[in-house]
Amino acid sequence: MRQAGAPHLSSVHDGADRVVRELSRRPEGAALGSAGFMQGVDIRDLSMVSLDRLPFPIPDVVLSQQRVALGDFEKFWNTIYLPRAVLKFVQAFGHLVRDGREVSGQGAFVLWDKRLPTSHYQGRFLGALPVPPTNIQRLDSREAFYGALGDVYGRTLTMPPLVSAKSQVLTDLRALLDTQPRAQWPRSEEHT
Repeated sequence: MRQAGAPHLSSVHDGADRVVRELSRRPEGAALGSAGFMQGVDIRDLSMVSLDRLPFPIPDVVLSQQRVALGDFEKFWNTIYLPRAVLKFVQAFGHLVRDGREVSGQGAFVLWDKRLPTSHYQGRFLGALPVPPTNIQRLDSREAFYGALGDVYGRTLTMPPLVSAKSQVLTDLRALLDTQPRAQWPRSEEHT
């Protein structure tokens, strides 16, 4: 986002406390956070909450001990592991609907994880959200996604080209080399 010149805050670069303070003061803004923003942080009037993946807990000693104590992985999955993920998912969604939508208008809850639509646990996650099923959309294309976000924000959003990091570096290098006379290009040596 910094490279694109989009003003935003990052919990990694700016610190979580500053991000929360700044978002409370600004009429508009974007923040990039981490799992720490899913609980214990109150940011009002958000227009979007975006999760890169389903918030399954990271296995630790306590979870491992609980799994061993139950003696049955399926029971552990259904009674401990999956419910914790669903709870975090709903907490993240709760940040979007915390204040109703009277002040901030429409909002978007975006999940980038491609596992949910084809998973056997889809109903547990989506069924836990406090919205009618008709409000939940799975968009089939990037164009549809940008169109839906444009509807939320009341303006047309331009879809940037989808370019891999390697392609971007090569494009930048070509542009740099085009500004230099060929005689000034660094020499490369072939090794046999």
